[in-house]
Amino acid sequence: MAVVSPRTLLFVAGESGHPLCFQVQFECGEALPHNLKWKIIYVSSAESEEYDQVLDSVLVGPVPAGRHMFVFENSAPNPDLIPESDAVGLTVILITCTYLGQEFIRIGYCVNNEYMDPELRENPPLKPDFSHLQRNIQPQSHPFPHQLGWS
Repeated sequence: MAVVSPRTLLFVAGESGHPLCFQVQFECGEALPHNLKWKIIYVSSAESEEYDQVLDSVLVGPVPAGRHMFVFENSAPNPDLIPESDAVGLTVILITCTYLGQEFIRIGYCVNNEYMDPELRENPPLKPDFSHLQRNIQPQSHPFPHQLGWS
């Protein structure tokens, strides 16, 4: 069993432009003397990591053995940093966790940014109008587990 394993990551819904909020629950199988670093990353473009936005990071620790929970709330992605060609459609929000600089948890949420108005969906403006976009996040997470030497 992993020393740290996520139990629940619940997304609290919101419209585009509203803050992102996740409730993170994890279990620690043994006490960790150093901090866990959790990050929320918005993938602004599938073409290049240069557009990824680290929305927030938090240090949790030292961590005693047992179950833990915290609410991870942060600002919405900055629309000025999203390429216009990637503003509408599918993207990903990642929640990662590192220990001693090594990533061992990466959980992805599929996000669909779409216009709420059917007319805008059928005839989208040339320049994306973020005030009319809705952010729909899939409630299922997709974990990408990593092995980690804990010492």
